[in-house]
Amino acid sequence: MGVIDSPEEKELLVSGLVVKQQGVLKVHNRIYELIFDSSSWVEIHIAKIG
Repeated sequence: MGVIDSPEEKELLVSGLVVKQQGVLKVHNRIYELIFDSSSWVEIHIAKIG
């Protein structure tokens, strides 16, 4: 599934956190990849939102 060109996507690309490869965003910064790939991190922050 490709990513829609949104302002958020453009901001991530310009910041260098992600790159677009074959129409899909991929994390370009290894540190962010390690942090945000953790399912526990996601669960903690979803709990804070909800």
